[in-house]
Amino acid sequence: SRNGRSIVYDLISKSTLSSEAHFSKWPSAVTITKDEKYAIVGTRGELLYVIRLEDNQKLLDIKFEYQGISSLAIFDNTLVAGFIDGTVLLIDYNNGEDRLVESIKALDFKTARKVMEENIFLTIHPSTKAFDEHWKEYLNKAVALLNKSEIEEAVDTVEPFLFDPQKQKEFEFYLKQQGPVKQFMDAVASKEYQKAYEMANLN
Repeated sequence: SRNGRSIVYDLISKSTLSSEAHFSKWPSAVTITKDEKYAIVGTRGELLYVIRLEDNQKLLDIKFEYQGISSLAIFDNTLVAGFIDGTVLLIDYNNGEDRLVESIKALDFKTARKVMEENIFLTIHPSTKAFDEHWKEYLNKAVALLNKSEIEEAVDTVEPFLFDPQKQKEFEFYLKQQGPVKQFMDAVASKEYQKAYEMANLN
């Protein structure tokens, strides 16, 4: 909607299931990925968004040097973005797909995440469902490390998964309960900024 919200509406029950303020500018164009799991949304500004339809979660926002996306379409492996000044961008949004699939098959999530960072659109590639399938396993490993106060190792264990806001939120729940992290959060909450700064410098 033009007030910047992404709304999931049930046509049968005639009720709003979800409403999230994702967009900083008026959304102006949308296309749905072939697997129908994601909406790619353009705006009157320079930002393009990727929304996961299942839970109305914003996964990506991508900044272009051009303003005003007027049209979006997907053909084969190409995302076509048209702008109000007549510029047309052709984006190979599956570039790096082979490396991604290979690293995920080997359960090398760190390499997979690096490949995804090189082409941010790979974040929504079908093979990334493996990040969901193995999340609990890696989260449990991280929690076990947190219980031994091995915070840095715990963060390193789950870091490749934290591009997903839901997974990041879930891990932070456990992280905030740990001694040093809890003390830091408490210091910030009570506005003891000098103490928090000193703690941050130490760890």
